[in-house]
Amino acid sequence: MGDRLIDGNHWLWNVGGSYNYTYRAIHIIPKDIMICDWHYERADKSAVYFAMNGLNVVTSPLAKP
Repeated sequence: MGDRLIDGNHWLWNVGGSYNYTYRAIHIIPKDIMICDWHYERADKSAVYFAMNGLNVVTSPLAKP
């Protein structure tokens, strides 16, 4: 899941995030995988973070278009 690649201690909004250091893997995972980044209310800035780290991203909110 994409939220395991986010440092939960340094993001100012709730996007899930990792508190057990799995976020470090964003620099070593293959760049040909796709992150399906979704949130309950809106498409969030985490998709930008994944793209800036060389990953392909599809983003979508769950409840609102």
